[in-house]
Amino acid sequence: MSAPASPSGLMTKLGDMRKFLVKQTGSGTTLGVFHKGEKEDMSKVLPFVRLNNLAAEKFGSRVMFATDEFFATADNLLKEGEPVWDADKFTEFGKWMDGWESRRKRTPGNDWCIIKLGLPGHVVGFDVDTCHFTGNYVPAAIIEGACLADEDEGGFPAPPASREHLWGTMASDKERALWEEFGAGKWRPLLRSTPLTAGTSETRHTFAPCVAPGERVTHLKLHMLPDGGIARLHVFGHVQVLGQSELTGPLAAGELFDVVGVRNGGEVVAYSDAHFGHPRNLITPGRAAGMYDGWETARKPSRGPVLEADALGHLVLDGDDWAVLKLGCEARIEEVEVDTNHFKGNFPESFMLEVSNNEDCLSDQTLSDADGLARLRWKPLLARTKLEAHKQHYFKVPEAMRGERSSFVRLTIYPDGGISRLRLMGTFSARLCADGTKVHDMGTVAEE
Repeated sequence: MSAPASPSGLMTKLGDMRKFLVKQTGSGTTLGVFHKGEKEDMSKVLPFVRLNNLAAEKFGSRVMFATDEFFATADNLLKEGEPVWDADKFTEFGKWMDGWESRRKRTPGNDWCIIKLGLPGHVVGFDVDTCHFTGNYVPAAIIEGACLADEDEGGFPAPPASREHLWGTMASDKERALWEEFGAGKWRPLLRSTPLTAGTSETRHTFAPCVAPGERVTHLKLHMLPDGGIARLHVFGHVQVLGQSELTGPLAAGELFDVVGVRNGGEVVAYSDAHFGHPRNLITPGRAAGMYDGWETARKPSRGPVLEADALGHLVLDGDDWAVLKLGCEARIEEVEVDTNHFKGNFPESFMLEVSNNEDCLSDQTLSDADGLARLRWKPLLARTKLEAHKQHYFKVPEAMRGERSSFVRLTIYPDGGISRLRLMGTFSARLCADGTKVHDMGTVAEE
């Protein structure tokens, strides 16, 4: 589907944009569109916000085209950090804004952009954030998705590493006509016309479910209705790895790779606390850029007035924090890395790692279900072990556990603190097929 002036079949009446909408997903489940502020935790209401952001710039997502980038360029949508406000900063084009902002439209049509996802997969939900766009936010938005192959990009310019040179520009009629043909006939609605709200601290976020959550997506088309500003776009979903060729890391026979890495399909299922940093940072590629780029919990009030050690040298503590992660596929883990990079005065005293193989125990509907988590049966992978500040720690899994097939891992830290990365080096014990399905008991991927 090309980008029409008023996207037919997706547009709702203007009056409907101003209401709290209830959408129907493709499966018929009724889910709401929620407008929320910056301090509210939506993970208990919408479990999809725990999932990976498929559109994050740090994973290689890029804006391929935008119709108008006069006030601010569209690549700002993909940044992970909080949008910045500088009341005194102006450019030759007007007020500087940390987001994508088009000029006030004075011609027919609407503004839109095309995004190539760094992590292709199944989209489950969205967070459209209008932070700081209070009198200039987009009234409503539509998002379409497509699953495109490399050959579909032939004849179209590759996305630039930076869009700074496009600041203050608008696409020509010729450029717009060219990109209207990109993916023609392959676009399908993921988010139907949905009202957005002003970017104040109380109303900046619009959380909405994807209406077609079971289909693989490689590219997005974000429509502004009709113009204005959006600070960030978060696209939550499941990474889908299609066959051995898409796995990261060495794949020569017998070599190991990170079976919980985000690019290999790992994701967060549940956690006890994410006060200073989300546990999904644990499975991000590369070492952490700072404490903000790791998992950090609040100090445990129950840790005790005077701490004492037991016979093994571990602190006697009342309470701990934990995160449950799902591996990209059933796997055998052989080596573990726990990195406390940047955590110097706030690293955990110790950690413990457990595994479970109840692969079908949890689904999107039970991610926040305590009973669902309780059905997981845990086995110790690494016993409680001391950690040090600002250091990469390497461990060999005990021989007796190296053949253990695992689908989930639980990382427990004592009593609290921060870890920047968790690497679980192993091999998948199920074969990944080219269509993304898994065939079990076929040996490791590396052996094929």
